[in-house]
Amino acid sequence: MARRSGFSEPTLRYYEKTGLLGVVAREDSSGHRRYGPATVERVLALSWPRSSGMTVTGMRHYLDLRARGDAAAAKQHELFAAHADRLAAEIDRAASPSRLSARQGGPVGRPGPRGRGRREAGHRRRHRRRCPARAADLPVS
Repeated sequence: MARRSGFSEPTLRYYEKTGLLGVVAREDSSGHRRYGPATVERVLALSWPRSSGMTVTGMRHYLDLRARGDAAAAKQHELFAAHADRLAAEIDRAASPSRLSARQGGPVGRPGPRGRGRREAGHRRRHRRRCPARAADLPVS
């Protein structure tokens, strides 16, 4: 089932433990899990919500709505719209200018202006102290 669904074995066991998959039958002799057609359908139905980052609670709600069929289509639409809004907000937060480092003047973890890191700027300051005649030739940092 892990190969077919793309979920790892620990993930499938976790989903079984939390009740997302319902009761999974086991083989008597070996104890291996045997996924029936209904369980396989549930596992495959979870691939989209999981890949989009939906929480386990959201996936449980999705499976409940899915089981209700067309009668719950409007509620499914609301669930998907709310999830899309959460994803859009996460994307906006990740790309916000507040993630820029004031010290570096660029995205966190990137070198400062003109591609120079702090180590290189320190070298320029030390060089200026040792060679005052050439200090005017070096850019000020």
